[in-house]
Amino acid sequence: MVGRVRASAGVQDRSSRPRRSAHATGAAVVAAIVELRRSRKLVAWQIALGLDVPRSTVVRILRRVGLHRLALLEPPPVFQRYEFERPGQLVHIDIKKLSKFETQGHRIDGVRHNANAGLGFDSAYRGNGDVIRHHAKHARDFTNKRAYRNRPLTDGDRETNRCKSSVRSYMEHAFGIIKGRFCFQKVRYRGIAKNLNRLHILAALTNLIICKKRLLRLAAA
Repeated sequence: MVGRVRASAGVQDRSSRPRRSAHATGAAVVAAIVELRRSRKLVAWQIALGLDVPRSTVVRILRRVGLHRLALLEPPPVFQRYEFERPGQLVHIDIKKLSKFETQGHRIDGVRHNANAGLGFDSAYRGNGDVIRHHAKHARDFTNKRAYRNRPLTDGDRETNRCKSSVRSYMEHAFGIIKGRFCFQKVRYRGIAKNLNRLHILAALTNLIICKKRLLRLAAA
């Protein structure tokens, strides 16, 4: 007791575990247990059977290294959370509908008239807000602000909404002409050169239609 006081340990409790143990599990066996647990995800009795070690020893070692549960072998999934300063702000999400099939497709059996009607669809959701912010850091959100019962829009918000609507209507007018006058229902293509050239020609013709009156006035003058 005097020695502990002189060593500044005081009368605090300390572990009664012996410093040396003749029957302690060897470091090689501990490493083998951990390796089997991490690589093959074996349970305690399988590891004990393979290494000829008592099951209680395997369980004690796994608990000591923090691998006593299979869920601890893989890190928990990180969920992307979207938090905004005010309620009502929107998240850009793309939705893709995938048809359900009960028979194999025509790419396997070569038959194109297999009926899979009435099976419904599955929807895949993907948030593209992070992708947009990564590729266009200075992009601005042109969605209108919403009014709520306890938080009506101010005059500045209404003016901002009118400005955004006018910009969107001007930009969407070209797509309306492409789809309405030229009956071009799909206006987005990737990777096909001829479709891209066709879309460029349609965009050029759309610009001529939009500037039609202005060009006629210039020609008459």
